[in-house]
Amino acid sequence: MLFGLTYRSFMPQLKDLLNFGAVPLPDLLNVSAGLSVAVFALMFLLMLYVIDRTDARRKDRLAQSEEASAD
Repeated sequence: MLFGLTYRSFMPQLKDLLNFGAVPLPDLLNVSAGLSVAVFALMFLLMLYVIDRTDARRKDRLAQSEEASAD
């Protein structure tokens, strides 16, 4: 609700401040394209690992609760 009330006064100022045009992210951060690809690839792999570990923990807890309810 707060976002809706402040949108008209806040958003135009934010758009003017953050409008860099058609600039690629590596140029904006002043790094090479290969480095930015490597960083995003590592972030993606880390995200997949975290999702996999979270899913494994959930399955372990589910199995434990089913064993407890069966006893």
